[in-house]
Amino acid sequence: MPYCTECGARLAYDGASCGACAARRVTSGGTPGSPASGGVADTAPCPACGVPVRKGAHTCLSCGARLVPTGDLPSHPPEVCPRCGVKVFPTDHTCMSCGIDIASYRRRQADKALLREAAIGPEDEAATRAAAREAAGRTCPCCGTVIYDAPRCHACTEKALACLAAGSLDRAFEIAQSLRTVWPDDPVLLNTVGAVYEARHDGENALLYYRAAAAAAPPSREARGNVTRLTSAPGRGDPRPAGHRRRLPLGVAIGVGVGCIAAIAVVTVVVVVLLLGASLTPRSYDMSRVAIGMTEDEVRSELGAPEHTQSTSTEWSRTDYWYYGPYQLVFTTPLVGRIELSLESVNKY
Repeated sequence: MPYCTECGARLAYDGASCGACAARRVTSGGTPGSPASGGVADTAPCPACGVPVRKGAHTCLSCGARLVPTGDLPSHPPEVCPRCGVKVFPTDHTCMSCGIDIASYRRRQADKALLREAAIGPEDEAATRAAAREAAGRTCPCCGTVIYDAPRCHACTEKALACLAAGSLDRAFEIAQSLRTVWPDDPVLLNTVGAVYEARHDGENALLYYRAAAAAAPPSREARGNVTRLTSAPGRGDPRPAGHRRRLPLGVAIGVGVGCIAAIAVVTVVVVVLLLGASLTPRSYDMSRVAIGMTEDEVRSELGAPEHTQSTSTEWSRTDYWYYGPYQLVFTTPLVGRIELSLESVNKY
């Protein structure tokens, strides 16, 4: 098979142009480097696949392996990729077969070698790794989780809020304060501590933590609302728990009671005066509506009930006197055995 005398690549047929270097100087025999080019000294076999390559080339055109100049080739054999097993050279940074980062692998191996040379035990190595993790993130003091990108440990924060909602104030306070040892200015933790103080009826400390949470970055909108609620409530610094009824001061309560009693007395007096005035006003009666001989029921239906009555009786008769204002109505029983009284006369006095 013919070979290119310039770069050593295989050709399709004798006399063909080289697609790698666009040269037409080819050998006419079955081995590379014929006398036509004198290319034996100008090529060298690829250490990966054995195909002749031009001296000074950096990549084998046949297998793609990265090469180093012939004078700089290492005396020791090439390395092996830890993933796929393909040969790699010390100058390679990436495996051409599987793409693994060879440079990072070498650095890790060098670190392990240094640890072994320093005779560091497993415990010390674990401590070193823990220190590296802590340098990259923050470790939650409650659960031990390393937090990298979050502002706080969300799992332990939710646990503190759940304890607060359930009434476990001591446990919620303990978790929140433990988290504040790592995240001292977190607004959610500050607001939680303030809520615990408020539930304990300690308004002064609650307001202090609420204001700190409202001034933190980013500020807590809930903490701002709590500050407004506590500062606008009566008895500043002494907030009442939810559902608590506010009690009026003793002086205010007494004043309200006296005012209510006075108002009731005034209304009562007005009603009594109106009633007395109505009763003292003389009533007018239309005597033209009654006639002599009418019965008691007929007179009552026309004039109403009398203001007062008077009655006298004898062995043979009975006389009743009904008074309507200045009028006196006299009822008698003119016949023996008659039950109904009849109007006999109307007198004005």
